[in-house]
Formats: sequence, C-alpha cells, structure tokens
Amino acid sequence: MPLHLAFTSFDALRERCDVTTATAAYTEPAYESGAVIPAGPWQPLTLASARTLTPPTGTPASTLVEIVCPPLPADGLLGELALPLGGEQVQYIGQALAKPHMLTTTDNYRDGRLIGLHLDNWDKLTYADKPSGRRRLALNLGPVTRYLILGTLDAQAVCRAVHPDHYARRHPHTD
Repeated sequence: MPLHLAFTSFDALRERCDVTTATAAYTEPAYESGAVIPAGPWQPLTLASARTLTPPTGTPASTLVEIVCPPLPADGLLGELALPLGGEQVQYIGQALAKPHMLTTTDNYRDGRLIGLHLDNWDKLTYADKPSGRRRLALNLGPVTRYLILGTLDAQAVCRAVHPDHYARRHPHTD
C-alpha cells in the first residue's frame, strides 16, 4: 500500500513538504545505536514526486494521509478535538509532549535515548490484518513549526523486506 496524500494543490503541497533519505545513527548520543533517522539535507519536493503521492481514483479514504487544521474545542478538552473528524469511532488515547526542532521524538522510557523512526502496532495485528489497523491522528498544538515524517514504505513492505521467508504470520512492528 503506497503512501497517498489527500491534497488539493500541487503548489501548496510542494511549498509545505521537503524530502530526504534515512540513515542509521551510531555516534549520536541522543539516539539508540542503529536508530533510523532522517539523513538530510532536506530537499524540495519535486513535481514528479508530488504526482506519485496523488491517490488514484477509488483509493480507500482509510489509507490516505490528510493534513488538516481543526478548530480547538471551546472547553479545552483535547479528547473532543477529533470528534468532528471521525465521529463516534474516534477514541482518545492520550497525549504526548514533544520538544520542537527534533528529527524524531519517541524515546526509550528505560534510558531516555531516542528510538528513531519506528513502526507501531498498537492493535497487535498480523501481517494480513495490518491494513485494517486504526489510523493515528497527530495534532501540533505547539507555538512553533513541527514536522511530520512520512515513509513511502508501508508496514507490510517493511515486514517482507526484514523477513522475506516468513513474514505471513508476523505482527509488523519495531522491537
């Protein structure tokens, strides 16, 4: 399942998005050894690359990434912030505080080092069921620019690459 974005303007998408490759961190003390992080330098999104992110006709909405700007709830309850976006199916799980200007923000609670780019599987879904997993809604409520990193490989592609001979019964996630 390739990455597709819901957007209305190539120019606006290219103005907001930059791309880079990834690398493994071995000498950065803030990261676990081998953590995958953006390599830089960041480059402007080309029109050709933007076209590959356009969803084909019939793409299920559940597979799209959409960047929106919802209104803040009047009562300040963050759990109600997503209701207009997903109705009664939205489940508020919690919130996390992340510092600005970081390449990645998830830390290993045991030692505080950052784990880098990783694959969550909160629903504990098998390889075959992974596409039916819940979508995650991330909100930037901070006063400065934050970055959302998206990968062009989906969970199943990563699982096949790491376990080419026995991926079918796996539960794709990062250990």
